Amino acid sequence: MNIKIKKPIILIIEDDETNLMILTKVLTNAQYDVVSGMTGMDGLRRLTEHEDVKVVLLDWMLPEMDGMEVLRRIRSVRKYDKVHVIMQTANDSVKDVKEAISKGADDYLVKPVDPQILVSKVVKALRIPRQPRKTS
Repeated sequence: MNIKIKKPIILIIEDDETNLMILTKVLTNAQYDVVSGMTGMDGLRRLTEHEDVKVVLLDWMLPEMDGMEVLRRIRSVRKYDKVHVIMQTANDSVKDVKEAISKGADDYLVKPVDPQILVSKVVKALRIPRQPRKTS
């Protein structure tokens, strides 16, 4: 009997090919399945194609639609309530971190991303069920 264990799916939305390649390698080496998009629209399309995405690693600065708009759209769809979103950007200002968290991001990474920190944040996201924010 051959039992196949399904790996968690991580969606990376990142427009820089080198960063995308590095993030993909780190996460596949950590035994995750990875799908990706290089624009905000492409990332949203990939999310709809892969119903069981558990974590979205979302770049803030994207062509066509920035990461904050992608985040807003993800959070506006009820079926994605349990999907964790980890924002990533080169900007480490406290104001930006607060804005991302207040808009629905679950965590925040500053580029260049340390591989160990990336994997630990994904592990944490997968261990703790996401509680949807209550809307007023």
